[in-house]
Amino acid sequence: MVAAAQGQAEELTAAARAEAADIVVNASTAADGAKAEADQHVAKAGADAERIVADSQAQATEHLRLAQEQIESLRSEAQSWLDELRTDTETVWSERRELVDDLRELAARLQQAVSKSDAHPMDS
Repeated sequence: MVAAAQGQAEELTAAARAEAADIVVNASTAADGAKAEADQHVAKAGADAERIVADSQAQATEHLRLAQEQIESLRSEAQSWLDELRTDTETVWSERRELVDDLRELAARLQQAVSKSDAHPMDS
């Protein structure tokens, strides 16, 4: 009976070891599957992040290009206004010189007229 109980105990122990080995193998397989799935998610997340960074860089480059174009356009427009202002200022100064010259000429003629009238007083 002891031998039979011992044999039964050994069979149960062997069955338990086999079942434990199956559990360990199944757990290891499940862990490997979970790790592989996690690795896939990490790889996908990395690829998504790289794509997002590349898209962001492309958008930033385009925004920079547009800003530079706008700056150049504004600079050109400001230069045109400045050139026009210089031209207008030169025109105003030229007209001013002409007016001053005309006033000097008029003053000289008035001076001559006064001098002539002093030289030839009118008889009253």
